[in-house]
Amino acid sequence: MIHNSNSIYIATIKIDEVLSSTTIKNILSFLPEAFSDNVMKYQNPMQQSLSALGYALLNYLITPYDTSLDKLKYNHYGRPYLEAFLGDFNISRSNKIVICVLSSYSKVGIDIELIRNMDLTPYQEQLSVLELVNVKNNSKPMSQFYKFWTRKEAISKLDGRGLSLEFSKIHVITSPVSFNNTKVHFKEISIDKDYIVTIASLEEPKVSTLQYPTISECIYK
Repeated sequence: MIHNSNSIYIATIKIDEVLSSTTIKNILSFLPEAFSDNVMKYQNPMQQSLSALGYALLNYLITPYDTSLDKLKYNHYGRPYLEAFLGDFNISRSNKIVICVLSSYSKVGIDIELIRNMDLTPYQEQLSVLELVNVKNNSKPMSQFYKFWTRKEAISKLDGRGLSLEFSKIHVITSPVSFNNTKVHFKEISIDKDYIVTIASLEEPKVSTLQYPTISECIYK
């Protein structure tokens, strides 16, 4: 896998069964203790598996770079980063899929959501008036809602403050959008018809590859 400058790389894995304890142990062996503890805090076996696989995907994507998972740190927001790495990464998971994005040139955030029918009433306060009208008038309202929601999530993850941000004040109908006095660009990525994936980047995303590595390729690179 050859990486060029000014590029964004994405890798994803979908699983139908939880990982074996041996596989999880192998992944955790690459991680600092704080990150291993973060994986093991999940009581749900699927969430634990997807959390571990997120770092396995990162391990796969950083292969061409002079860095390793033992350089993982948390910043003051609790956002993970690789010490001394000039690029950025972000991980997201939903249902049975985990996805990791790595940028060599820009800060990035990523979010994936399974499209499912649900009552949107609890989420209305998180949308602007225009966004809510746009969702209600769309022929596929749930898909439109998740398009907006993944954009908001991706920005919040790029920023690092996550759900503590006021989503109603993050306006995402257009791309790019203004956020914290800078421009944030969005790009939707198609990986599965039942999911919506969005990347947020401070530079216009130039996606070079979308890869589907095996678990073994991620661990035993």
